[in-house]
Formats: sequence, structure tokens, C-alpha cells
Amino acid sequence: MPADVAAALEREVPRLHADRADAVARTEAELAAALPDGPYWRLRALGTRPRSRRRGLGGAVLSPVLARCDAEGVPAALVAPAWAIVRFARGLGFEVTQATRSADGQLPLWVAVRPPGVPMPEL
Repeated sequence: MPADVAAALEREVPRLHADRADAVARTEAELAAALPDGPYWRLRALGTRPRSRRRGLGGAVLSPVLARCDAEGVPAALVAPAWAIVRFARGLGFEVTQATRSADGQLPLWVAVRPPGVPMPEL
């Protein structure tokens, strides 16, 4: 990550999380151990409108990213706050490596990793 982007995130993320900033920071620290060692791509956010779901749009957006992970020989990882996201990610070759809760106990979280070279489904 470029230094200017990292600095902006470090400055702005706590402000965006407001009163939950401490719990978010503690959760991120706890999740770090569950994420892959070495280089990897972390998928942070992807969404579609409810009426546009199940049309392959999310997979189409992620396909080039996962192809790049494969080409670079690095895994992709994500932290999902809902089982529906896990189901979607499993269809792209991700496997759950840890199930936990946020540091404040309010949110279920699943860490999922996709090793490089997993065949992509037909879109």
C-alpha cells in the first residue's frame, strides 16, 4: 500500500468508526493472526443492490483480482461479517480458516482465504 494511502487510512478510519473505533482496532489486531503469512490481497468491500444479486456481478468484479492473485502466486483473504458473504466467497474458492466475533462481541466474523491457483467458476 502506498505510504500516502496508509497515512490517510490511519488518520480517517478511526474518525469514520466514531465510538466503535477502539473495538474496530482491537478486532483488526486479533484478526491479523488469522490472515495469511507473507504477501496476500485482502478484499475489504464488495456489494450489490439486493435486486441485482445472483447475477454474477460480484464474481465478474472479483475475477480479474483473483486472476492477478493467481498470476502473482499469492492468496486472497477476506473477513466476512455475514454467512451470506461466506457462501458467496466459497463459490469463488475461498475456505473459512477461522470463525470468531468482533472484539466487542457484537458481530460474528469469518476469515476466509483462497489459495492461488484455485479454478474459477464459469461466470
